[in-house]
Amino acid sequence: MYSVSVWKLILIIVVLVFSALYLIPTPEDFYNPLYGNLSLWMQERLPKFEATDENSLKVSLQGVEYPEGINLQDATTELKEILARRLEANGFEEAVDYQFDTTEERDFLVSFLSPKSKADLEGILENLHLYGSIPTIVRRLIPDNRLKLGLDLRGGVHLVLEVDLEESKVELLKGRADSIPERLRTDKIHCREAEPVLEENALNVVVGIPKRLSDPTEQAEYLKRAQENLQDLEFFDDPQEVDRTDTEVIYQIRLDESGLEEYSEQAIDQVMVVLRNRIDAFGVAEPSIRREANRPRIIVELPGAKDSSKPLQIVKTMGRLEFKLVEKSPTGAVAWTGSADTPPPDDIPEGTEIRYHNDDGTSLANSWYVVQSPVLLSGDRIKNARETQGNTTFEIVVSMGFDSQGTRQFGQLTTNHVGELLAILLDGKIQSAPRINEPILGGNAQISGDFTFEEAQYLANILKAGAFPVGVKIAEERTVGPTLGQEAIDDGVRAAVIGMGVVLIFMLIYYRFSGIVAIIALAFNMLIILGALAGFGAALTLPGLAGLVLTIGMAVDANVLIFERIREELRTGKTVWSAIQTGYQKAFWTILDANVTTLAVAAVLYHFGTGPIKGFAVTLGVGIFASMFTAIVVTREIYGWVLGGRNVERLSIGREVIRNTTISFLSRSRMGFVVSSILIIIGLVSLVLHNGPNFGIDFRGGVKTYAKFNRAVTQPELSAKLTELGYERSKIQVDAAKQEASIDIGYSKEFESQRVVVPLIADPGDATARSVQVSATQERVRFQPGDAIQLIDGEHRLRNEISEVIEGEGTVTFALVDEIGADLTQAAQIQVQASVGQILTGALLQGDGDWKAVPRAVSVNEVGPSVGKDLKWAALWSVIWSIVILLFYISWRFEFRFAIGAIAALIHDVLITLGVFSVLVKEINLPTVAAFLTIIGYSLNDTIVVFDRIRENSTLLKGTDFAEVINRSINQSLSRTVVTSLTTLFVVLVIFLQTAAGQEINTFALALIVGVIVGTYSSVFIASPIIYLWHLRRRNIEVQEVQESTA
Repeated sequence: MYSVSVWKLILIIVVLVFSALYLIPTPEDFYNPLYGNLSLWMQERLPKFEATDENSLKVSLQGVEYPEGINLQDATTELKEILARRLEANGFEEAVDYQFDTTEERDFLVSFLSPKSKADLEGILENLHLYGSIPTIVRRLIPDNRLKLGLDLRGGVHLVLEVDLEESKVELLKGRADSIPERLRTDKIHCREAEPVLEENALNVVVGIPKRLSDPTEQAEYLKRAQENLQDLEFFDDPQEVDRTDTEVIYQIRLDESGLEEYSEQAIDQVMVVLRNRIDAFGVAEPSIRREANRPRIIVELPGAKDSSKPLQIVKTMGRLEFKLVEKSPTGAVAWTGSADTPPPDDIPEGTEIRYHNDDGTSLANSWYVVQSPVLLSGDRIKNARETQGNTTFEIVVSMGFDSQGTRQFGQLTTNHVGELLAILLDGKIQSAPRINEPILGGNAQISGDFTFEEAQYLANILKAGAFPVGVKIAEERTVGPTLGQEAIDDGVRAAVIGMGVVLIFMLIYYRFSGIVAIIALAFNMLIILGALAGFGAALTLPGLAGLVLTIGMAVDANVLIFERIREELRTGKTVWSAIQTGYQKAFWTILDANVTTLAVAAVLYHFGTGPIKGFAVTLGVGIFASMFTAIVVTREIYGWVLGGRNVERLSIGREVIRNTTISFLSRSRMGFVVSSILIIIGLVSLVLHNGPNFGIDFRGGVKTYAKFNRAVTQPELSAKLTELGYERSKIQVDAAKQEASIDIGYSKEFESQRVVVPLIADPGDATARSVQVSATQERVRFQPGDAIQLIDGEHRLRNEISEVIEGEGTVTFALVDEIGADLTQAAQIQVQASVGQILTGALLQGDGDWKAVPRAVSVNEVGPSVGKDLKWAALWSVIWSIVILLFYISWRFEFRFAIGAIAALIHDVLITLGVFSVLVKEINLPTVAAFLTIIGYSLNDTIVVFDRIRENSTLLKGTDFAEVINRSINQSLSRTVVTSLTTLFVVLVIFLQTAAGQEINTFALALIVGVIVGTYSSVFIASPIIYLWHLRRRNIEVQEVQESTA
C-alpha cells in the first residue's frame, strides 16, 4: 500500500520552487515590473526619477551615499548605460530623440528632443520600468540571474585572442635588460650593460670591477653581492660566470622553462585584467572574458555589439605609453626632426631610433623624430587619466597623473633635461613632443594633439586600463548580425514547440493517463533545466537550444522504460500498485546505466569542447539529471498520489502495439553484417575519393559567412562576386526559399595581408584637407570609423584614420581624423588592411545590380589555422576519451564482452554517419562533432537497455540456449526501442526541417537523424550478435580445454 513519502514531497517542492525562482527573472514581462532595471543599490539609495517641465526626466545625485568602490562618475556612467538600453528597447534613439545631461547641482537629466519623445514623459518613465515592485529586502533574498542568450541567438562579436608566447619571452628579456643596471646600481654595483641573447633565452650581464677594489677579498665580496642580486631575479636560473677580466665579469642568467611558463601565465592574466578594464570603460553590456583551458588564448564575447570594428580597435591597441628624449640634431638644433616631405636620415647614432608623429591635424602630422631608445618613464606609472580642456577653449587634451614613484621619476627626468624635447609615444607612435621648459614636480602631464572629445576619451580610457604586457593577435573573429540571431531564436522556439507538441500528442495517444504523467514530468524537466541554466549564469546558444530540444526526446526514454516494465508486470497478473512498484524497481538500474554513459559523453564534450559545444554539454548534462529525477521520483509520486490509496483494478497505460514478438534477430545478423559492411565500404571509398573528411573552417581555418538577401540570389551571381574579389575557390550554398546563402572560404596565407584599395573620385584639395571622396560602388562598406588607412599618391604614403563615413548621392565621403598632410592628385588611392570577413561582408552588403545582403543580417566566422588545428585535436581526443571511459564503465557494470560489443556498435555508427556526410559532401564542424558524440551516447543508451535485459534473462532463464536469451531480450525491449527512437526522431526531424541548409544546426540535426536510425539498428544487429559470437568463441575454447584435459 502507498504511503506519502514526506522527504520526497519536500524534495519535489524545493526543486520546483528553486527552479521557478531562478527562471522567473528571465522573461521580460516578469523581470521589468517585479525586479526593475536599475541596480538594487540605485533603487534603494537614489531619489525617484521625475518628469520636469523642460521635457526631461531628472534624478538628483546630490548627497547620495554610494556603495564602496562607486563614485559619482561611476553612477552617471551606469545610469547612462541602463537608460540607453531601456530607451532603445522603447524605440528611442540617442542624439535624435534624447540626450543625457548633468548639471553643476549634480542633477542627472534625460533631455528629450523629438516630438514623439515629448508626448508623454510620465508614460515613457513608466515604460522604462526602472523600479521593481518586489520590496528590496526580499530582492536580497531571491536570485535575479537571468538566462542569457548566446551570440548566435542574440547577435554580437566573438573574438579569440592568442597571446604571442615568443614575443612574451622577448619582452621579458628586454624588460629585464633595461631594469637590471638600475637594480644593481641601487645596490652600489656598477653594471655596464645587460644584453639579451635571444637564441639562448639568456641575458649577459656585464658587471664592472671598480679600481678601488684592489684587494681580492673585497672584490670577491663585491661580486658575491652582484651574484646574490641576480639570483633574486624572478623567472631566471642562478647566474653563471662566462668571462672574466681584471676590470669586469660577465654573468649569464638563463630563462628556464618553468620561469617562462610562470611569466606567460602572469602575462595572460594581466591581459585579461587590462581587457576587462578597457571593455568596462567603454560600456559594453554583459561582456564575457575568459581563458581557454590549457591554451594561451582568451575568449571575448560581446553580446549585442553591432560590428567588430570598435572591439577590434580596443583589442589591437597595445596601450603602451613611453616617454623618450628626442635626440639633438647634428646641425646644432635642439631636436632632430623633419616634416613629412623631408626623408628621414639613413644613418643615425647607436642607441637611437626613428619614430613617426601621429598627432593628426597639426603641422606635425606624419613628421618624423630621431629619439633615444631608452624608455625613461612608462605608462604603468599612471594613476589616472582623463580628457580635459587644454590651454585654449577649443583645445582638448589628455591629462595624466602619476603614482608616487612615477612622480619622482618624472620630476627627475624634467629636472635633468630642461630645454630638451620629450617625446610621448603610444604603441610606438609619437602623440606629442613638448619642450621641457622647467622641472615638473607635481606628477602631472598632458598629451595634446588636436583631439576630438571622443578621441581624447578613448585615449584616456586606454591609458587608465593599462597596457598589454605582451602582444596579442586575433586568432578567431565571429560576428553575428542581430537579425540572424532573432531568426535563430524563432527557428529554435518553433522547433521546440513543434517537437514538444508531437511528442506530447504521441505520449497521450500511446500511454493515455500514463502519458499525462509523462507530460507533467517533461514540463517539470524543462523547468529544472532552464532554471539551472539561469542559476549557473549560462548562456543559451544554438547548439545548447538543440541540446534542450533533444533532451525532450531523450527524457521520454526513462518514462518509456518504466511504462514498458509496468506493462510486463501487469501481464503477469499483478495488481496495479504492485506492478507500478516492481516496474520502477526493475527499470531503475537500466535508467541509471543508460544515463551514466550519456553523462560521460557530456563530461568529455565539456572538457574538450569550446564555446557553443560547452553550452550543448551543459544543457545535455543538466537534462540527464533532470530527466532521471522527474522520471524516477516525480512520476512515481504522481502515481502514488493519484492511485496509491485507491483500489484500482486497471491502469490507463494504453494498448501495446508491439507485443509478444518472436523475431529471431540473431539468424538475421549475417545479413546485418553484410549491409553494414557495404555501407561502411561505400563511406570509406567516398572518404578516399574526397581526400578524407570534409572539415569545415572550425578545423582547417578560414571564413564562413552566412547572409540573408533582399531577394533570392543564385549561385552564379555570388560566384561572380567572389571571383571579382579574388576568392574563386569558395563553397556556396543557396536557400532560395529563405533568400539566404552561406559562403565558405578556406584559409590561405594571403589572408594575413589583405588590403583594400579604392581610387578617389575627386581632388581632395590641399594638405590641410580632412576628407576624401570615393564612389559608392567601390565596396565602401568595407571601411568603418576607426579604420587606419594610407593615402597613396606617387611617392606619398600618408597614414590617417577614418572618423566618419558620410553617404551621399552615389558617393561616400570619409571624414579623416587628421589633415591629409600633402597635396594629392585625383589619381590618389585610399588603402586599408582588412580581414577577409570585413571584405566579404562589405561586398555582400554592397551587392551587385538589384541584389544585396540585408543590413545586420550577416554572420561572419573567421578561424585562424592554429585554432583550427587545436580544435581538430580536441575533437579527436573527445572521441577517444569517450570510448575509453565507456569501455571501462560497461566492463565494470556488465562484462568485457559486452564492452566490446558496445564499442563495436559505436565505431559502426560513427563510420556510417561519417560515410553519409562524405557521400552528401557535408561539412564536419564543431556542432557535427557534438552530434557524433551524442550519437555515441544515444547508441549506448539503446544498447545498454538491451544488454540489461540480456543480463537479467541470463539469470532468469538458466539452461536456455544463449541465442534464445538474446533473441527474447531484444523482443522484450523492442516496444521501448521503437517508441524512444520515434520520439527522438520526431524532435531532430523538426530541427532539420525548421533550419536552413547552410546553418550549422541543420548539419547537426542531419547527423542525429542518421545516428538515431543507425544507433537503433546497431544495438540489435551489431552489438548483440558480437556478444553471441564472443560467447561461442569462449564456449569453443572451454570445450577444447576439456577435450585436451581428457585426452
